[in-house]
Amino acid sequence: MAQRTVEAADRTVAEETNARTTTPGERRTCPLCAFAADGDGGIYDHLQASHRKSALSRLVADEL
Repeated sequence: MAQRTVEAADRTVAEETNARTTTPGERRTCPLCAFAADGDGGIYDHLQASHRKSALSRLVADEL
């Protein structure tokens, strides 16, 4: 059950990130913190590395 929820959350983040395109050189900010990067790819990588683990922890805690 939790695995499906995590996969759905990952898919949603990817779809939302990909839906917002930037022009070259445009800076984007993380919707969850103050991190900024050039383009969508940097934000997507940041979301996966920095926020995915905290989301997983919340999902596991909710299942307990």
